Amino acid sequence: MRKFYPLIAAAAVAACGAGALAQMPAGAPAMGGEAAAPSALSEAGSDFLKDAAQAVQGQLQAAQVALARTASPAVKAFAQQMMGDYTRIGAVLQQMAQARGVALPAELSVMDTGMLRLLGTTPGAQFDARYLDTFGVQAHRQSVEQFRQALQSTPDADVGLLARQALPVLEQHLQRAQEVQAAAAGAAPAAVAEGSAATGTAASSQSQEERAEVEDAVFIVQHMKSDPGVTALLQQAKGVFILRDYGRATLDAGVPSGHGVLLTRQDNGFSNPVFYNLGRIIAGTQTRAAGGEMALLLMTDKAVRDFTTSDADKKFSLSADAGLHIVPYPRRAPASAGHGPDVIVWSGNKGAYAGRAIGLRDLAFDADANRDYYGRDGLNPSRILEGSVQTPGYNVLGMVLEV
Repeated sequence: MRKFYPLIAAAAVAACGAGALAQMPAGAPAMGGEAAAPSALSEAGSDFLKDAAQAVQGQLQAAQVALARTASPAVKAFAQQMMGDYTRIGAVLQQMAQARGVALPAELSVMDTGMLRLLGTTPGAQFDARYLDTFGVQAHRQSVEQFRQALQSTPDADVGLLARQALPVLEQHLQRAQEVQAAAAGAAPAAVAEGSAATGTAASSQSQEERAEVEDAVFIVQHMKSDPGVTALLQQAKGVFILRDYGRATLDAGVPSGHGVLLTRQDNGFSNPVFYNLGRIIAGTQTRAAGGEMALLLMTDKAVRDFTTSDADKKFSLSADAGLHIVPYPRRAPASAGHGPDVIVWSGNKGAYAGRAIGLRDLAFDADANRDYYGRDGLNPSRILEGSVQTPGYNVLGMVLEV
């Protein structure tokens, strides 16, 4: 399962409040009257609290921007509610983290940093829609979906209590955000709540599947950027090809492996996303994928070329057979023919491809997926990558890669 969106954890802490926190076992006195030593959280529980700390700061900063810029009484009231809720959340969260011996990060998440940068540069006429879409409806809808899954995988009793108490609050916050958004757009709240109307600046014709794929890719980039070494490589990369789940197929066995999304570096930052069908993954002989996330960092123009010149009728490979030097991360093979690798493969499963030849076969531009996402026929990679096709809403994935 991908990493929780930070708002989820923060909302959980808010839902419990100080009273519920007092019932947690971490800081309770021992039977003999002495304070019990804090027990260590699981890795998932610790990440949960750390994500929450980042979310608190992101939500507070977004609310401050909204209060300074919006002219809408409803949006201002929503932002004021966020200021109050997240100020209280911060105090409760700090108390719980101290009780369990968790050091909270002071910096924002990569995604919130990008979202706040985008929010700060949004023209006034579009500001309310973007604020409500990013820090309201979109975040809460994602939170509700993922938090239901998180309830099944949290091993810590106190974190589990937070989760159980949080879900109704998350649903209430989603409903409120939808109502404010619908009122601002002049739409019926019920239609928005049922998902029958487009949210914010997103185009109504945009495919939900492609939108979900881009959202998943944002989380994968966040995971990648938790490693400073990957962040440094991304600053040098000519492009990035992201696969959200490569484990649904047997590698190199002719079984279709799903989809991937490509972004390339342009003069003004990373491009809009382009969707591709993926035929097969090469990873040695008779190897089965463990499942998870994968990203191919395209370090040279040669590695990008086939992607950008392909069309709906052309299949191509990203492999040694195609003349590309491909190595897994973090192992960096010696330079080949006097230059570094063309492609560096990052996997969410550490060490999954160490010592193996890696590559992709039978890649093809997915005309249907790109049409659904952009709401237009007759597209090709070059048109999308060069920016001549308007993105549905805004390019969050490109922005997160750039931050």
